Amino acid sequence: MTRTSPFSERTERLILALIGADLLLQCVETVDAFAHAATYFRWASVGIWAVYTVEWCVRIRRAEDWRKYAFSFIGIVDFVAILPLWPFTGFDLS
Repeated sequence: MTRTSPFSERTERLILALIGADLLLQCVETVDAFAHAATYFRWASVGIWAVYTVEWCVRIRRAEDWRKYAFSFIGIVDFVAILPLWPFTGFDLS
């Protein structure tokens, strides 16, 4: 069993909290009473997507063999999760 650092454990908890916050934002965004906050919800989602993207890039960078992580089940799931998000932000990423 590999022992993880306290920083790594805190980071994992932060990512899990962001996933929960993202799910909550997506649910609240559909309530008509919060329609006036649509811009806030959009920017909050873009910020969370950015954190997901940075997290994936850090995992690739920190992996002993980046190809092994990138083509593992978890690496592919992470990539597939963040890939479709960026074209819908309205930013020109070129």
